[in-house]
Amino acid sequence: MEKRKSGQITPQEPPTPKRIREDKPQGASGKRSNPNQQPTRTASRMYSEAANSIRMAVLPRNYPAEALGSEQLTALQDCLVNALSIGVGYTGAFNDIFFKGGMLLVDCQDEKSATWLKDITPRLEGWEGPDLCVRRGEEIPHRHSTVAFFPRCAHKHYDFALSLVRNQNEGLSTSAWKVVASSVEGSGWNLNFTMDDESYKYIRQKGFRLNFRFGKIVVRPWRPKATSTTQEPSTGMTAAPAPPVTRPAAY
Repeated sequence: MEKRKSGQITPQEPPTPKRIREDKPQGASGKRSNPNQQPTRTASRMYSEAANSIRMAVLPRNYPAEALGSEQLTALQDCLVNALSIGVGYTGAFNDIFFKGGMLLVDCQDEKSATWLKDITPRLEGWEGPDLCVRRGEEIPHRHSTVAFFPRCAHKHYDFALSLVRNQNEGLSTSAWKVVASSVEGSGWNLNFTMDDESYKYIRQKGFRLNFRFGKIVVRPWRPKATSTTQEPSTGMTAAPAPPVTRPAAY
């Protein structure tokens, strides 16, 4: 190996030009922000809003004998939005709205908003449905969403199936049940319906199995997706076919 002479300088590599970093706005997490992205509500914020809201329900006066369908609920929401725009000055502010069990649930931000909703509902312009009333908090009827398959009765209306349930299960009343979705599947009815709290407790005590024809059927709890104003108002309680359920033996 050749020795380097004293005073000899080793040539250095030319410096590599540094890459200039552009200063672009970033989100709180360090990711680049998307200007077209809509802001989302965090779970803690949604919980806080719900805890501080005043829950009100808009429903027919003779509920549950009469409940609102999905199209009526959408029309009712539109009527309320139109009413909010009438006049000059503060009308009301709300955290969310839900379609559930044939009624409209509204989370009001303050007492003034709850009062406005209660006063305006009976005289809504453009409303062509049944007479409405507003209930608050603990006054709101507690409804349970359920789904069941009723075998070997598709050749008749589903009211026939509910009549069999009523007459074959002693102590159970189906007068407050409301079918919100129905479809024929094979030779039976697949029904999604809501029921009162007393009926639900009865069915739960029976292990969610009810007498039907010459055997039993299974009634399952179902939790529809609540629809808020941030989404299209299609609601979980629509006329779409109910979720599939386990088929009991047909008798």
